[in-house]
Amino acid sequence: MDPSRHRPGSAGPHHPHHGRPVDHAGTAGRRQPGDPRPQHERGLRPHRQDPAPPPVTDPRSRTERRRAELITAAYELLVTRGFRAIGVDDIATAAGVSHGTFYNYFTSKLDILDAVIDHGFTLISTRLLGPEGDDTPDTIDAFCARYARVIDRCYDLVATEPGLVNFFLLEASSIDDQVLDRCMHNARVYGAQSVDKIRRGMARGYLAPDLDPDIAGEVLLSVLVSALLSALRTGSDGLTQDRVRTQLIDFLRAALARDSG
Repeated sequence: MDPSRHRPGSAGPHHPHHGRPVDHAGTAGRRQPGDPRPQHERGLRPHRQDPAPPPVTDPRSRTERRRAELITAAYELLVTRGFRAIGVDDIATAAGVSHGTFYNYFTSKLDILDAVIDHGFTLISTRLLGPEGDDTPDTIDAFCARYARVIDRCYDLVATEPGLVNFFLLEASSIDDQVLDRCMHNARVYGAQSVDKIRRGMARGYLAPDLDPDIAGEVLLSVLVSALLSALRTGSDGLTQDRVRTQLIDFLRAALARDSG
């Protein structure tokens, strides 16, 4: 048999009349000169949506957020470990930033401590004033009932934030004069609010008309400090929360109330 002859069913070259031409040059699938251009090369490629522009963010917001993160980190370290046990590296690490980034916002550990003190006093004021805020009671009974609740909140604050109260009452004054001045500045702000409460109580007639508002305001502040110190001692002085509340409120009533006679 002539081996050059093609058997039916066997592989071999196809005759042009029997099918597609044999691609000896390997050009199958390639566009030849004169062929029409494919659709995607004629500017008709599928539409691709442009990426959305990045959100516009106020740089001041980013700066304020980062500063707040550093203050929060410093606050948490302060109330859990104490001021002397932490450094700038600890604060930066807790905030998730570099050592250098810290100095973009604060010059030192003492510098950020000022911001932490302000933050802490704001927290204390919010927690102790409660939902009543700056409302003025109408009677001496309502006035005393309100401060009874404030005293109870002193105990709640010590139970949840003992490090914060311990820092302000026991540690801050031993750091340096700058820290003490910052604490006194915040205390004077609360003292001014207390003086305003005294003036309004006098105007409504349930506080004694001959009170010195400044001195009486200091009395209100001293009641809070006494309650916080008693809460820190947690009954080791033999004074229960109920007893502290009763005695402090009796003192306020005797010292400030208008003589009913």
